[in-house]
Amino acid sequence: MRSHVLDGVAHDSPRDNRSDSASTQALQVLTTLYTNRMRQERALFCVRTLHTVIYLVMVCAIGILLYSGVTGHQGIWLWISTGLIAAEGLVFFGNGMRCPLTGLAVRLGAKKGYAFDTFLPEKFTRYTFRLFGTLAVIGFLLMALRWSHVIG
Repeated sequence: MRSHVLDGVAHDSPRDNRSDSASTQALQVLTTLYTNRMRQERALFCVRTLHTVIYLVMVCAIGILLYSGVTGHQGIWLWISTGLIAAEGLVFFGNGMRCPLTGLAVRLGAKKGYAFDTFLPEKFTRYTFRLFGTLAVIGFLLMALRWSHVIG
């Protein structure tokens, strides 16, 4: 309540209290909305960052698989790459051939379209599954041919 002075005597004004209460509540609602939106934007930034890092790691893993298939080189990086590709395949196919991070990005407010869930340009992500799926299959086929001694 605010006090105001009439004839030298302080009086409480309930009307001012209501307007203060309404403005305080409005401010709290706006603050909450702003805070939630900022949290949502930060969460979307984190999802996009994580998705971009995973994308780049998977590109490297497929590159290592192809290199090993072509050259016959084997080592720890081949096994790590194979494990990563297998895990990515399980997640992807287990989620109905969609990346779960894409759905999360949409729920956090990402605009739909290509490259909305990573920081990579569309030209790099438009044909991701066709291109890298094909390259992974080729890499695994080359490795299988090498392990079966069909190619040296």
